[in-house]
Amino acid sequence: MENGLPSDNCFKSIQAADGTIWVATLHGIARYNGYRWIHFSQEQKNKQLPSNWVMDLCSYGKNIWFHTDRGSGSISTQTLHVKVPKNKHLGWGKLFSKKDEMYISSWKGIYCYSLKKPYSIQLIPHSENKSFHQFKVKNDICYGLADDIAGYFEIQEKKLIHRTLINQNNQPQSIELRAIFIENNSILACTKSNGIIRIDPTTRKFTPLIYAEDLVKSQMSCINRIQLHATTYYLVGTEGNGVFIYNNYFQKVGHWLPQSETPTTSLQSSIIQDISIDQKNGIWISTEKGISYFHLNIQKFKSFFFYRNTVIPENTTINTIASISKNDYLIGTEKDGLFYYSSTINTAKKIDLPKSFTTDGIICIRQIGTDLYCVASRKKCGILHVKTTQFKELLIQTGSIFGVTKISNESIAIASSSGVCIYSLTEKKVVFEELKYPKQFYSEQITKDVFVDDDGNIWALRFFNGLIKIHPKTNRIERFSSPSLISLGTDFHNLCFSSSSNALYVSSSAGIFIHPLQSPKKYTWINSKNGLNGDF
Repeated sequence: MENGLPSDNCFKSIQAADGTIWVATLHGIARYNGYRWIHFSQEQKNKQLPSNWVMDLCSYGKNIWFHTDRGSGSISTQTLHVKVPKNKHLGWGKLFSKKDEMYISSWKGIYCYSLKKPYSIQLIPHSENKSFHQFKVKNDICYGLADDIAGYFEIQEKKLIHRTLINQNNQPQSIELRAIFIENNSILACTKSNGIIRIDPTTRKFTPLIYAEDLVKSQMSCINRIQLHATTYYLVGTEGNGVFIYNNYFQKVGHWLPQSETPTTSLQSSIIQDISIDQKNGIWISTEKGISYFHLNIQKFKSFFFYRNTVIPENTTINTIASISKNDYLIGTEKDGLFYYSSTINTAKKIDLPKSFTTDGIICIRQIGTDLYCVASRKKCGILHVKTTQFKELLIQTGSIFGVTKISNESIAIASSSGVCIYSLTEKKVVFEELKYPKQFYSEQITKDVFVDDDGNIWALRFFNGLIKIHPKTNRIERFSSPSLISLGTDFHNLCFSSSSNALYVSSSAGIFIHPLQSPKKYTWINSKNGLNGDF
């Protein structure tokens, strides 16, 4: 959710015909165009869903069909208009399209909607009281899997046909299938107790491919295939053991888990609910704690973390860098503390700080004087004298810290989740602290960045509510960001002051906003329509 999803619990991700990515979550639908997220939920009047619990998505033409526990509907990929048919079918349903028809499963059975005549509805015979967890379509035949029922189902000519698997000796076998992938003229299936098998749908005979103890115990949930250069890889998602990777000989070549030792293969969660491949061979993995995205090119780039340096650990996540001189830098990391790095001789040494500055992550380094730098973690901040490496922690109590700004040689401003506070370095105390909001409005106080002008006015950037001005003597607040942008879920990230134009530049998920200090409401908006590569 920190990166734009309405919920961390994600059930499905698909790519629409226009290239956008759509995600079904426990709190609505998220659409991603490569730069920013747009949400659809039950609470939104113009993007209202029957329910926030969205279990499946299906792309058909210029529409995205969705299925919730309280009904189904479609969203136009062009207008983003939500359309909900009058007939609502409840249940833990799945979707699939075939020709000009949309099939929707529910507690009462599988329904068929005619997309040419939206009000033409037909219940598929013999589908009642079956809970389907997956459908795949190939050559006008739909293959479906139902909970706790061995074998699989075919839907042909609006009829449901149950198929039992047969071994090579022509003996029927009771094998429950967890997930399937249609490959050429065969079905690749993950089973409950028999590993991965290949099925000939014509004869219903199956051939065992993989049986591994860790794979069977993991309870497989989904399977997909990706072609990288000349090699085919099979990705198998599980319900508690991440993703197993097999080559085209079905030999295990990889295993993705959360917080893996390799940062390029770290998942949000080990509970995998869906794996989809986009048009550019990007892998979208839906988990109960968000979505993980992998691409071969990005992985190669991300693996470059000071790999020749023996002091900075190979997989260090770097949060902030401050230049000390032309060739020397301070490097703040997520879990490994603070480093002094010289690019001339490519060496680094670790600077001793209190333990909390390592465990909480160093997120900001600001120069405040000759050889003096303010170093902030997410919970605390202090002053470092670079030459002597002496460090003194400041006695400040705030919410989570997002940034520190130098006001003068005597004071600093701190942006945090509890608002703005100003600390006097000479008086060694907080000289201004924003009034606390009531609990129900706490999110409105989350501040990402701060600037203090020559008149002492405090300009703060709220994460959800954009640019404001706080009058320090009265705590009165003026707001300057567009209410319409805020209502669309725009996130605001940081600001900087330009002395040449006497204006504040604000970065956001919708572009850059330039607010002149003399008339901040008359802002200029720069986005992808007039120069930026993307809005975010």
